[in-house]
Amino acid sequence: MENIAHCSTCGKKYAETKPVIVEEDDGKTVLHATCSECKSTTLIFMAATQFGVVSVGMTTDLARNEVQTLFRGGAVSDDQVIEVYEFLKDFRGGVKDII
Repeated sequence: MENIAHCSTCGKKYAETKPVIVEEDDGKTVLHATCSECKSTTLIFMAATQFGVVSVGMTTDLARNEVQTLFRGGAVSDDQVIEVYEFLKDFRGGVKDII
């Protein structure tokens, strides 16, 4: 827990703004942390395994409410994956053309 108790951008402790639990399920927890110093936000994924606790942090620009909305959404279906694949396999533009 000590490694995720610090902002990955500036190194400040998350003391004043505790990470907030976004989702918790069967030994897996997702936290959203905002640094009080540099205002960067991080998603922290934690899981309890037979070998101990594993955690991965990912800097994000999503606000806490956006993350909660995202996690409440349903799983991506097989048909949706195939639809995106079919669209992208012959696509010749850039990312800006998609957005």
